[in-house]
Amino acid sequence: MQRKMISLLACLLAAALAAPGPAATAGSEHKPSERALLERQIGVWAKALGARPGFERFAAAKPKIGPLGPGTHGWLVVFEDQNGTVGYMVVHAVRDGGFALTEYGLGEAPLYSADLLRQGLARLGLVDDEGNNVSAASPAIERRYAHPLGAAWRVETEDGIFYLDAKTGEELPADDRFWSEAEPEAAACLEERLPGGARPSGKIVREAEVEPFDPYGRFPWITRRPLAWTDADLAALLGGGSELRLVAERFGGAFLYVLPVVAWHEWEDGTAYIGVDQEGLRFMPAACLEPVARLYD
Repeated sequence: MQRKMISLLACLLAAALAAPGPAATAGSEHKPSERALLERQIGVWAKALGARPGFERFAAAKPKIGPLGPGTHGWLVVFEDQNGTVGYMVVHAVRDGGFALTEYGLGEAPLYSADLLRQGLARLGLVDDEGNNVSAASPAIERRYAHPLGAAWRVETEDGIFYLDAKTGEELPADDRFWSEAEPEAAACLEERLPGGARPSGKIVREAEVEPFDPYGRFPWITRRPLAWTDADLAALLGGGSELRLVAERFGGAFLYVLPVVAWHEWEDGTAYIGVDQEGLRFMPAACLEPVARLYD
């Protein structure tokens, strides 16, 4: 009888997501009351999003809460209903108590999508199109999250260490040294900028949205000066039909993100999120993007 080959991806994902670590400890060893607070806060955000056009499925979707990655003190929350994946949230514990909504998104390919990881591993030649191992030794895979624009899979193989973008599965020009250098930036985002701004409550009071577009249709980051973050009214610009680009040089300038800005959410406490089209609709806090990215119209 021919033995059925077990998918490498399924095995590695199960091991990576089940493995204990700082983030797992932050969630699984919390007192029941603290866990309940986390679930309640996620429910508040999901209800607010579910009231917005396009996000209706959030209201009835069930959240699956899992550890985000080593040292993050955060959680990846994937929302699913009977028709599949609805969207996701990234939530972090903050030092003075409570939780920060680090990012959220809409669509079938959430952050750390297993399908996009499989495609990325296939491009590296580590698995075949079915997700089966093509070599004797299996790579070790884990999530890494340093920043909304620093989210990746770390893949360790006999031939070296690879980083794949957590939203697209694209290989990143990063190594462990680059990742270590990004950690202070993550701390600055979470501890200095988010506690005062990315803890939304209640409802979204201002929003804007445009149709997705090709950000490479023109190159304003080459020909024009960036917009001033303090002066730019993104909701008004989007409402007026502007095609805005979010541009960020990462990993020592070796990788350039050029993302089309297609939405804006402002919550009732003033928390603002910029929505980009990146394998689905992805919202990241403006407070964390401002120090590392530029805006162009």
